Amino acid sequence: MISQLAQEPVLTYNFGAINHSGGPVVTKGKIWIISIAALTVVLAAACIAYAFLVNEYKKSKFDRYSTRKAVTESRQLPPGTQFILFGDSRAERWPQSLQPFPGDTFNAGIGGDVTPNMLWRLPQDVLAVKPKVVVMLAGINDIVTASLLDDDKSRTLRVDSAITHLTKMIHLMESANIKVIVFTVTPPLKPDIMRSLIWGSSIPKDVERVNTALRKLASDNVIIIDDIAAFKTLGDHWEQAARVDALHFSKQGYGALKTAVENVASGN
Repeated sequence: MISQLAQEPVLTYNFGAINHSGGPVVTKGKIWIISIAALTVVLAAACIAYAFLVNEYKKSKFDRYSTRKAVTESRQLPPGTQFILFGDSRAERWPQSLQPFPGDTFNAGIGGDVTPNMLWRLPQDVLAVKPKVVVMLAGINDIVTASLLDDDKSRTLRVDSAITHLTKMIHLMESANIKVIVFTVTPPLKPDIMRSLIWGSSIPKDVERVNTALRKLASDNVIIIDDIAAFKTLGDHWEQAARVDALHFSKQGYGALKTAVENVASGN
């Protein structure tokens, strides 16, 4: 038996090989190759999933036109409406109990709306109604959508387009002798994990660019309210108090906006 064992081959492994007596030689080099291959597969799967999520998110932002068009065309504003809230979800979510004007205020906000569509529906939702006052919250969806674009030139053009649409809407309402109260665009809070994977880093800079353009439009009949100044009346923790998520406002937030509108409407 001893002589037989002595004749069995002895396996030796160099440079950290794993010693499996009688088994295949597995070196550190092979382990690295297997690990890299596995990591490559995982990363490829993650990239595919990310691309799918980005595509679906972009579709949800870019392809809402028909839905918004149907909402606008099916809506009938009450005759004699004197006050209109106009814009995107930030206008749409304004609680009825906190509306800055009594009674005959109509909420013409549409969630997810962007400025090209607002300009399209302005004649029906605002100009044809001839209200005394319009309070507008708009622009954030254009800015977020722009951040999804792959190159700086396209992003800049989209933000420039939003500024053009906002300017045109304000001038059209002003020319119709409507008092226009416009809130500057509130920058989003830090987004959740899903949005942080998709939103671009250009949002804060583009928010300030749009707000700079809005402030230049102030006139006797166009009042620009600084949203941040309004929210700061909520105290030291105003950022959290004014929000329910990264994009939308809480009841406390709308309460602060209501007070700001009432102050400018009364001349304070």
